[in-house]
Amino acid sequence: MNPIDAALPVTHIPSSEIVGVGIDCEACPRFLELNETELARIYSSRERDHEKGSVRHHEHLAGKFAAKEAVIKALSAIAPLEPASIEILNDPRGRPFVVLPPELGLHYGVLVSVSHTSDIAMACALAFKK
Repeated sequence: MNPIDAALPVTHIPSSEIVGVGIDCEACPRFLELNETELARIYSSRERDHEKGSVRHHEHLAGKFAAKEAVIKALSAIAPLEPASIEILNDPRGRPFVVLPPELGLHYGVLVSVSHTSDIAMACALAFKK
């Protein structure tokens, strides 16, 4: 299944199916200092390539990292996760969506919202049972 199809659209989630909420905030300038080895340890190639070369690339990386941390918090009662095991991608309209490891993605979904300025990136995640 296409990751976009797997993540979208979600129009209604019964409250009994919500398994967690997570939020995270990151300092964007910190992501200017990451080298390629560090980036590869945290992000997939698809995540790293998103808007690569943009002056604001570090802001997008900070936003994706904040989203990964928010997802980890939202799913903390279900399974332990590492940032590298979660992908934060964008649909054709630029909206972020979450790709979970297959063993979780079959049973759970996560909605995510990301925002950033030049200084701060913030994300919120809502995890639900499919």
